[in-house]
Amino acid sequence: KLRENVIFIDIEATGLYPSTDRIIQIAMLKIKNNGLIETYHKYINPCMSKAAQMEAFQIHHISPEMLSKKNTFASHVQEIYDFIGETKYLCAHNVWSDWNYLFAEFTRSGKVWANLLANKDITLIDTNKLTIKAFPSCDRQSLQSLSNYLSIVITHNDVNKIFDKSDDQTQNSVFKIESAANLHDARTDTMVTKLLIFKAIEKLFSQTHSKFFSLRDIVEKHPYSATKTSLLELLDKFNDETNNESDSMLLDLANNHITSLKMARGKLIKDLSSFYLQQEIFYFSKNLKDINKEREVKLRKLILKYNKA
Repeated sequence: KLRENVIFIDIEATGLYPSTDRIIQIAMLKIKNNGLIETYHKYINPCMSKAAQMEAFQIHHISPEMLSKKNTFASHVQEIYDFIGETKYLCAHNVWSDWNYLFAEFTRSGKVWANLLANKDITLIDTNKLTIKAFPSCDRQSLQSLSNYLSIVITHNDVNKIFDKSDDQTQNSVFKIESAANLHDARTDTMVTKLLIFKAIEKLFSQTHSKFFSLRDIVEKHPYSATKTSLLELLDKFNDETNNESDSMLLDLANNHITSLKMARGKLIKDLSSFYLQQEIFYFSKNLKDINKEREVKLRKLILKYNKA
């Protein structure tokens, strides 16, 4: 059991860029420290043309026709905010991406909502980075690959047992999740992520014999997998000329940041050579449409500025 409340979240979207793409499905699985489970699930109308959604449709099979009958994100923003409530830990696979989409939609819903979400100062825990450490022999760190590697299977019945009938259940005739090969449904992915973090905890904390586990232990012993949302806000404001007290906070984040790039995957960026870091900065700087890549570049610049001086 966990000592703290945690929410496992997964988001499906119309594309890869939160600044221009929209959320079409959101699922949250809250596990309380008393063992009780709460769920939230909705399909969202992205208010985009069918043509703009078809590329993503090939992956998640959520039909634009069905989505056009759903409510917009702004219609659900209050209940999503309320569901998060006082929970201080948000867990996902590639959690920065899910947070980017969530924050972008809150921002579109109004500055007040963006400020309210930002003020929660949530700790984001990334199972992608935890599993790189826990299961280094797994060739790829996608949910599908890890599910196959760890023999995780989520069935339709499993989802129906967890996600309450009052949640949005109207999708869809092609909803098949009888094997690990059929992911990209937000509900399924949250359930897989929950299993992943417990398997990672079992592997990384094998010497712990207590029946209760604190998420603070992950933050303290595996800091590369956890980020406070307040630090992401600072990082987004960071520029090359800054030189103030906030830099020290960001430097700590940079020092503990594990790279996801294929050639150096699993290594802390502070352990990479100056030449390698400069090459990466040059490569990513040519195409910075993805906010996660923008942040990666800023973290590398911080390392070069302070650690490699």
